[in-house]
This record gives sequence, C-alpha cells and structure tokens, in this order.
Amino acid sequence: VVPNLLQTMWGSPTGMAIYEGRLLPERYQDEMVHCDAGPRVVRAYPVKPDGGGYEASIENIVQGNDTWFRPADVCVAPDGSLLVADWYDPGVGGHAMGDHDPSHIRGRIYRIAPKGENWTVPEFDLSTAQSCVETLKSPNMARRYLAWTALHEMKRKAEKPLRKLWRDDNPRYRARALHLLARLKKRGWDYIEEALHDENPDIRIAGLKIVEEERLDPIPFVKMVLDDDSPRVRAEAAIALRHNDSEKAPYYWADLAALHTGKDRWYLESLGIGADGQWDRFFPAWLARVGKGWDTPAGHDIVWRARGEQVPVYLVEILKQTGESYENSARYLRALQFQPEKERNEALVALLEETKKHIGESNGWGRIGVDLVTMFQPSPYSDEQLTDDLGRWLAKAAEGTPQLVGVVETFGLSDLNPMLLDYAIQTSEGQYVASALLPLVLEKDQTTLMTALESEDVTRAVKVVGALGHVENEAAISLLSSIVASTTWATPIRSAALVGLIHTQKGAEEILELAKSGDLPSEFTNLAAIKLNSVPGNWREIREEASNVLPLPSNAEGEVFPAFGELSQMTGDAGHGHEVFKQICMVCHRVKGEGVEFGPDLSNVGGKLGKDALYENILNPNSAISFGYEPITVVLGDEYEEYGFPVEENDQEIVLKVQNGETIRIPKKDIQEIRHEKLSAMPVGLEKGMTTQDFVDL
Repeated sequence: VVPNLLQTMWGSPTGMAIYEGRLLPERYQDEMVHCDAGPRVVRAYPVKPDGGGYEASIENIVQGNDTWFRPADVCVAPDGSLLVADWYDPGVGGHAMGDHDPSHIRGRIYRIAPKGENWTVPEFDLSTAQSCVETLKSPNMARRYLAWTALHEMKRKAEKPLRKLWRDDNPRYRARALHLLARLKKRGWDYIEEALHDENPDIRIAGLKIVEEERLDPIPFVKMVLDDDSPRVRAEAAIALRHNDSEKAPYYWADLAALHTGKDRWYLESLGIGADGQWDRFFPAWLARVGKGWDTPAGHDIVWRARGEQVPVYLVEILKQTGESYENSARYLRALQFQPEKERNEALVALLEETKKHIGESNGWGRIGVDLVTMFQPSPYSDEQLTDDLGRWLAKAAEGTPQLVGVVETFGLSDLNPMLLDYAIQTSEGQYVASALLPLVLEKDQTTLMTALESEDVTRAVKVVGALGHVENEAAISLLSSIVASTTWATPIRSAALVGLIHTQKGAEEILELAKSGDLPSEFTNLAAIKLNSVPGNWREIREEASNVLPLPSNAEGEVFPAFGELSQMTGDAGHGHEVFKQICMVCHRVKGEGVEFGPDLSNVGGKLGKDALYENILNPNSAISFGYEPITVVLGDEYEEYGFPVEENDQEIVLKVQNGETIRIPKKDIQEIRHEKLSAMPVGLEKGMTTQDFVDL
C-alpha cells in the first residue's frame, strides 16, 4: 500500500487545484490547494521530499465559522488569485440540500487575494508560438491548456521558443516545455535523455513519467538512472519497469532494490509496484544480486514486500530470528498470506514445527503459534501436528483476544469455555462476542452460562445476557426469552436480556410474540416499544407490527416539534443528550467509541453539520442516504435474507456489514438476488420517543 502523504482525518474532501501563481504568499506557491466542505476549510498542503516519496503539512487559507459555508471547488484565476465556490448548505453528503427553494437558492464565489490586489483579467494571445509560450506560463489551467494545445499542433515550429523556456530558471516552466518537446517526432527522445541528466531531480522524474505516459520502451531510460543519487528518481524508475517483460528488467529492478535502505516506505512500495506480476523473475534476480545481503533490515523489507514461490522460505528464516518478539514478527506472518498457496503451506508446516520447540515460553512464539492456527484457512496442518500441549499453551497466549475462539475450537478444548465467556463479556465487538459464546450456547446443559447467570454477581450476569444478544441462535434466543418472562431473575438481568434479544431479528420477533400473547411483563413495555420501533432496515414488518402492538410512548408535550430555527435557538443539556443517545441511537451508531458500528460514526457530526441539518437527518432519514451506507438485501433462498451495507466484494463473495456492526461473508454461489433498497436503514419516527427537550439535548 502506498503511504499516505497526510492524514486529514474526517471530512468531505471536494475540489483541488495546484496553485502555481505568485500572487499569494510563498507558503502557498506551487502547492496543492484543497477544499474540505465538512470542516469548512480551504487549505494548502506544502510538500517536501521524504526519501522515495514526500511528506506534507497543512496551511489553512480560509476557514469559516458559518455552519452553512461549504467550499466545494477551487481554481486559480488568470491574475493568480484563488476562486472558491461556496455551495452554502447546512449539510454535506447524500445530496440532501437544505437550501433548495429555487426562488432564492444561495451560494457564492469568493476571490482570495492579498489586500489591495484588485481583480484583473490579463490579456493573452495564441497567434504565435512565442505568445503561446508566454500563455503557457499562466497560473490558470484553462489558459495553459489552450496554449499547450496550440503549441502541440505547431510541432517543430514551436521548438525554438519552447527550447528557450526549457532553459528557464523556473522548474515548473521547464517541465511544461519538456512535456511538449519530448513529444516532437525524431527529437523527443533527445529531450527525454537531456531531462534524465538534469541536475533537478523533479525534472528527471518528469522525464521518466513522459516515458511511461507515451508507453516508450523504458529499458534504455531506466538504465540512465540506475545509480541516481535521488531515491525519488530511482523509485520512479522502478515503477517504469512495471509489467515490462524484457530480459533486462529483472536485473535493473534488482539493482534498484539493492539500494533500498530499509528505512524508506515510499521507495519500498515503488519497488513492489514495479515488480507486480513478475516476482518470480525479479525476486531471484535480486537474491543473486545481493547474496547474503537479503539477511539485513533492508533485505528483510524486500522479502516482506515480495510475492512469489521462493519468498515463503525466506519469511520463515526471518521469523526464526524475530520469534521472541511478536511485535517484530507480525508483519512477516501477515506477508505469508499473500504468497502462492502450495509454497506458503509448506512454509507454515515448517514454522509450526519450529514454534513447538518453544512451548511453555512467555514470549512472541506463543502469539506466532496462535496466528499460525487461526489465520490460515483451510488449515495445512495434520491432526498429529496439533498436539494438546500445543493447544493449551496457545490458548494461554490468546487469552483476551478474538483468536482464543479459534484456538479452543481447533484443539477441541471445551474445558476452557469459561475463558471464552470471560472474553465475550469484556469485548465490545459483536462479531467476536457471538463467535465466543456460540460454543457455550451449544454446550450440554449450558453449564458455563448458567453458572455465571446464577452467581451472586449481578453485574457480571447483566454482561453475560447482554453478550448473548449477539448470538443469533435458537437456544440463545430461548434462554433470553425465558429470562425476560421470569420474575425469578433480577430486574437488571431481565432488562438486559430484553435489549439483547432485540439485537437480532429473530430475537425481536420473540419479543413481539411475548407482547401479543400478553406474556411481556408490563414493566418492560416502554423499553420494548422504543427498541422495536427503532429497529433498522428490512425489519419494517417488525416495526409496523410493533407500532400497533407496542406503540411508542407519546412525548411529554404531545405536540409537534417546533420549527428548526426555533429548535436551533434552544439550549440543550449534553449530559442528558448522552442518555438519550444511549437509549435510542446507540443501537446503530457510535460516538467516541461507544455504541454499535452499523451506521455512520457520529463522533464529529456536530462539527460537520449545522443544527438544522442534524434535526433534518433525524426527522427525515430518507431524504439523504450517506455515501457508503446505501443498504442492500441479499436473498439466499428459503425465505432467508441478509440486510446491510456492502463493504467488500470480489468474484467469490460479498462482505456485508449487518445490524450489531458485525460483518458477514456471503459466498456468491449462495445468492439468489441482490436488492438495492431505496430507503435508509435508519428508521422513520425515532423522534416520537423523545420530548422536545430530549431532541434538543441529543
């Protein structure tokens, strides 16, 4: 994966331009300028070299306090000023416009320039080659395009003034001239070669990029820069070799790889891109080139990034050296997942045998062994290799992690089920809770569960029933239902059991049946009503039935909510709003790590949306569906279907995020139909369970 230049965190990135004018202060010159409509800011990202790549910082140019300010695009005017388009709206994302009355839609274009620099429109001329070259210097992209196109059509007639620009002191002007000169017939190669010998590494990089863009044979050009003193130039040379099938390509790549320092992630990834699809040619050439140099920090980096038949053996050798430290070993274990299956499995078996030599040690080998038996499926190991003493040692190493489930299951260690229960009630990740508790639910007489539930520790029992709600299994649902209905259990345990049931569709249906039969205890009627009337997505039938059987309690005022403008002027209590969130919203959303990761994380939504947009999104969730949260229903046959958000898809399967924030993998061979839902997964009517003050506090 190519490193990120900069992490800007949450936002709604929109327009971007490269500012190549000279009107604005120097810190913005020749840098990226970017609009982020979410936090309402226009920024520059000054960049400087960092090994084979770059690093960037942030320089804010404009930031608005008006929550409707939405900088959506930016361009550079001919006079060098910036023009920023302000969409002007209370919200972003999902195409829900709060400012939609056609009689007075608002918006504006801001001009950003130093004080006293009035707006001007410089004249330009495209009638001659020389005048086109002058226009090519414009900071305005549209003018540069017109000039470039005219010069390109002039061909050799434009060469003389372009050569003069090629000798300019400004590297930006030189690069623009080069891109035209390099495309001249018969003369283009000469200019590329000249560029590759230039003292400026950016010009050398530009020369290589032209080779790639024009799909020229890269071999003679890469040869010129094999020992270039700039890692950025060599990185570009490695990329130029991508998918090149010449005999020299592996050896040139090996020369470039031999110069990796072991401290340059950008350079390493450029090597990886260059070797893509040809590792079985390039990796052996590198081994021959470096000899014992493979066994150095820099060499280990290359092995980690490589993908090929010879690679697994070298990964195992590295792991033998790093095994005492899991932190130093994890990346090499992960790299094994990307290797050819046959060679990988042979290496895994050898590595497991090496791991068994360290049974009983309290170091990284235990965690390595855990990964070996849980990360790689189908398992390449025989039953004889998976010994009981190995399993118990690995279970201790996996305690408190999701991998404990896999270890207990792989080695059949049912006597360690109490460890699974401890893990299930400690973690907040629904999918791991479910996988940890399922063996306990299926356990004969549910001994482990009942011991925990019947103990005097009510707090622990509440956590157990809450965790059980993540297990979509008839036995778990039956147990929770019996707890809700029976007065022999403490009220906090029964309440937690009810909430747990509504985590799953079958559990929600069970609560409805209790309500219809009159067996739902009256003290839980309001809680059940709020939860059932806010279930997501394609549970609409449950919601509709709940509205009749368990109608939402009316709000205290029994009135329609005030207009957004009035609501926005009211003062809220954030502490009480937190309680409202936990009661109504937390079943699908998170704030600062608390809640379920099903719908969008709302931790920063207050800085992204104005109050009126927040109210609108709650009252009318179908008016705008956020990108990435368009729900689908996957029909699997026999009236069975799954509903959620698609997060990954390939030729074999679809990965779906479902209610509770879990992700499930659905083989495509099992899918009968995929329906793209038109309505949001967020239900309508949540406000009916709130007073006006609750709404404002939230």
